[in-house]
Amino acid sequence: MCRKELGLLAAAVALLCLPGLPASAQVPAQFPRGSERVILSLGNDGFVPKAAIQATTDARFQSDLAGLRFLDEVSVIVLADIPFAGLPAVLQSSLVKWVELGGSLLVTGGNNSFGLGGYAETPLGGILPLVPRGADRLGHGFSPTFVLQPNHPIFAGVTTTTMANFNETMLAGDATLLLEYRGASKGGVAGSGMTGSGKGFGLLGAPGIGVPGGVGQGGIPNTVIATINTEGGIQGGGRAILPLVAERRQAQGLVVAIALDMNAAGEWQDRDRLMANTIRYLLEQSKLRRIPR
Repeated sequence: MCRKELGLLAAAVALLCLPGLPASAQVPAQFPRGSERVILSLGNDGFVPKAAIQATTDARFQSDLAGLRFLDEVSVIVLADIPFAGLPAVLQSSLVKWVELGGSLLVTGGNNSFGLGGYAETPLGGILPLVPRGADRLGHGFSPTFVLQPNHPIFAGVTTTTMANFNETMLAGDATLLLEYRGASKGGVAGSGMTGSGKGFGLLGAPGIGVPGGVGQGGIPNTVIATINTEGGIQGGGRAILPLVAERRQAQGLVVAIALDMNAAGEWQDRDRLMANTIRYLLEQSKLRRIPR
């Protein structure tokens, strides 16, 4: 066996060679026997079904950095409605690098997240698939949500419902939109603009009559009938399209952002399934494990 250690907190990633294992016992070359997957979950994470995830994976949760020598011992980090200023200093300074080295990050919405949590104009905000805005707000009218990538593993067995409590964000240019909010409001307005999920649209002057501006991701037509102001908000009546769930590759790592306040979605019968699916997916994508030292 050969090993070269580099860790984020002390500058390093573990590289391991495991020659000679029989095919039936092979593990990924970078993961030796005895390695484990650690999920670091911070913030208001009461909606995360930890017991169910631990029962169906080889991962374990922890709520702080205790016992960890290097940040690259963590496979998945969950930031659940936690302000940027409330993150440990090492995460504020090293989270982007950790993702680039192969970590999987999940950020969920709430009063302490995205723009409301001070993520805008931070290194963390710069890698999120849902770009935080200073003019963020949480409450919206209950309206339908649309899955744009129905075959994505996080939606396996999940039925979406109407949503209202989520942060207002913009979709990053290289992100993949997975779930979208389509909120109807009164009246109509002429003009054109860009939706919250980055889709262009054009409008007729008559209230309630819109001209689609093309087809969005997943083949969903753009049917917005409102204009967007320079701050990204909706002007006049019509239908607001805003992103709710998206993912984005960052070098070797993956970031999934859920703008929804998951603590306020307790009546959604498939909330736990969505969260379990998402974290299992992030575990599968992560290239980092805790390795016995």
